[in-house]
Amino acid sequence: MDQDFVLLKRAKMYMDKLSDGVDPVSGEILPNDTALNNERLARCFKFISEVLTQLIDLGGLSVLSEANKPADVSKNQKLRPFELPNDKRKRIFLNAKPIDVSEFTRSINKHISVESMEKLKGNAFATWLLAKGYLEKEGSTRKPTHKGLNIGISTHLKQTSQLMYSREAQQFLLDNLDEIIMISNGQK
Repeated sequence: MDQDFVLLKRAKMYMDKLSDGVDPVSGEILPNDTALNNERLARCFKFISEVLTQLIDLGGLSVLSEANKPADVSKNQKLRPFELPNDKRKRIFLNAKPIDVSEFTRSINKHISVESMEKLKGNAFATWLLAKGYLEKEGSTRKPTHKGLNIGISTHLKQTSQLMYSREAQQFLLDNLDEIIMISNGQK
């Protein structure tokens, strides 16, 4: 078994134990007054464990280095339209906390060679969601419709209203990525 794979599994086991309030080395219950037995840290340890599980399921650390390999492409070559094969779609990490469309688009674009392929455009998601009735325009802003709220799109207020996408909404967008890619590539 690959050494990195063994380390990933051990790290996951440590995070699982820490999230349960157990010292991963001694196996003893952590005292309530220790920082490691803090509820916020326990949630963080659980989240890290989930990330490690996904990384293990995808085949280990080699997935990370493969996604970041630069392509050997001439600078004058025209970029191919965005595409993402199913094997690479399975590697996209869906965030447990709601994220905005820019962060979601970045997580998808990490899986392509930007030297040879156009990036997926974030506005393609909004265009598609508007066309399908998941978003509506209110003046110059967009807001989720009832249909959009049902799939996990919400509005968060910072200085302006910002649309946020739950894990379920991220999965929904990923499930409909072919149609969204067509919009991004100017085909619809």
